[in-house]
Amino acid sequence: MDIEFGAKIMRTMYKSQDLDISFDLDGITYKGEDSTFKLKQLDMGAYLGVSYRF
Repeated sequence: MDIEFGAKIMRTMYKSQDLDISFDLDGITYKGEDSTFKLKQLDMGAYLGVSYRF
């Protein structure tokens, strides 16, 4: 029987996208900055594995 445990960290970076952040309020259009947003994701976790050979 084997027991395995550990931790892992995964980082994902997505391509930059231009997002249109604007809205209308009482006939006036408000617009967010025209900057590029960089989307990132970070996953962390622990795992435990057991394998039994017979």
